[in-house]
Amino acid sequence: MKKFVPSPPLPQTKEVQLLKKDLVESNNLEENKQEVNQEIKENTELIKTILNSYSSQPNLSKNSKPTYFALSSFQLTELKQISKKVFKLANETLLDLVKQKEFKPWIESRYGKVKSLWENGQAGINLMRIDFAWDQEGNFKILELNTASHSGWIKSGLVEQKSTTDKIGTPLAPKPLFYAKYVLEKLGTKIAIMVKGIEYNKELDLLLVQLKDLGGEGRIIILSENAVQDVINFAPTGLFWRCHAALVEHSELVLELAKLKLPQISSFESLFISGDKSFLATLWEKDTTGAIPKTCSLSKSDLIKNLSWLEKNRTVLKPGDLARGEKIFFGKNFAEKDWKEKIREVMNSSEEWILQELCHLSRTKDGKHQDIIVFLADGEVRGISSRVSDNEVVNVAKGGYAQAVVLSE
Repeated sequence: MKKFVPSPPLPQTKEVQLLKKDLVESNNLEENKQEVNQEIKENTELIKTILNSYSSQPNLSKNSKPTYFALSSFQLTELKQISKKVFKLANETLLDLVKQKEFKPWIESRYGKVKSLWENGQAGINLMRIDFAWDQEGNFKILELNTASHSGWIKSGLVEQKSTTDKIGTPLAPKPLFYAKYVLEKLGTKIAIMVKGIEYNKELDLLLVQLKDLGGEGRIIILSENAVQDVINFAPTGLFWRCHAALVEHSELVLELAKLKLPQISSFESLFISGDKSFLATLWEKDTTGAIPKTCSLSKSDLIKNLSWLEKNRTVLKPGDLARGEKIFFGKNFAEKDWKEKIREVMNSSEEWILQELCHLSRTKDGKHQDIIVFLADGEVRGISSRVSDNEVVNVAKGGYAQAVVLSE
């Protein structure tokens, strides 16, 4: 396998110098520092939560040196351009899909029971996190689009603050309070945060503190038989869904909550349709950036088609509606006979699956895997971070941890 080689930096032309000046201004670095410092001074609860949540992470422990990922001006420009184009493509494609009288088979099969939630929907995508890897030539490739459960907005800023990345280069994480401010602007001052039990994470504790600090109020409500009454009793101004596409397992409950007609993010179409990995197969057919890897929905009836779609060692098998790095299988880790059996097994399962072309993670100096993640809101890039792991599935739920990303000087 060809070793990953980063793209070369551009020469320091006037255009690049202006780009760097714009980056500094758009990130409002001094404002970021002041916001974080003010939070730390005024919120002892926030300090305790940060320490309890992140002190165990390898790159944040007292005895380890913080790690960071450096991007050149050229790489950053390319990454931002791809991200904005893919967001636009995804949003336009999603809005087009929900207008169609007949849905694609994977949508009808998996989400037909809740399709009334987005018929004639116009909300589209608000927030997106794009997870990037590379091909063997070092070009950016998209691992996943996260439009349903897009964690990391707050955590990335905290990792950056802990790493003091401003001493290394221009820090690129989202502003510390952007996520909380965005939610308040979209949903009002009293927000019910809807989660499945397994998807609750400590970052939501930080969000609650920030909402309160900004004059709002949040409450985490776990989907259960009491959820509808819990929402009614709380009387929120809006619902903030932090669930992935497997939310369809609670379809009856979701349909009941929809009757309350409360403002919400994410939209139901971005929770179920674009939040499903099969959506990438639809985008791949339309992509002009070259960043979306070859992707298709697994056939439930044609074993030969599935096996011949792409060479085994270049294929990854993923469930459509799961997150947190669950049930991802790499063809290169299977013998021919075992891979055939695995494909046959998932064809006979009740789940829907995708086949995707293998992308490659880069490596840290100590040999760990690392990726790049981009945060977007309403089509604009709002921050960049990275994750590191011993596991080739780089996910915090799989033992990974966040690291800061900087624009190298």
